Amino acid sequence: MTAEYEYLGNQGHFKYIPPAGYDIEIAVQITHISYHEYAILAYDSRLGQRKTKSLALYGRTQKLKREISKHFKEVALKQGIPEDMILFLPEYGACTSWKPMPNFVFEGLGPTRTVPGE
Repeated sequence: MTAEYEYLGNQGHFKYIPPAGYDIEIAVQITHISYHEYAILAYDSRLGQRKTKSLALYGRTQKLKREISKHFKEVALKQGIPEDMILFLPEYGACTSWKPMPNFVFEGLGPTRTVPGE
C-alpha cells in the first residue's frame, strides 16, 4: 500500500493525502531523528469528530539501543501520552531475509540523499 504525503514547507511537517471519499486528516511531524539509527514521528489525526495523538518510533535495525527506547518514552510522556499507553512490540524469533532500509529523503531536514532505484 502506498501513502501520499504533502510537504508543508516547514521543516519536518507533512500532511497525509487520503484517497478520495475518506473523511480523515493526519498531520505528521518528524520530532526527533538520527539518520543512522531512528526517527520519532508525531501523528495528529482526525477521523470524523474523533481526534487522536500518537507517536511512532522507527528504527533502522530490528533491535534499538536501550537509550533510544528510553528517549522515546520520555518524549511520549512529554506529549501527554499516559505511561500505560506507551507500548513496545515484542520480538518474535528470527526474521526472514531482510535488506536494510535505503537512504531516504526527509525534505527540509538536512542533506538530501536519493533513494536507490528512483
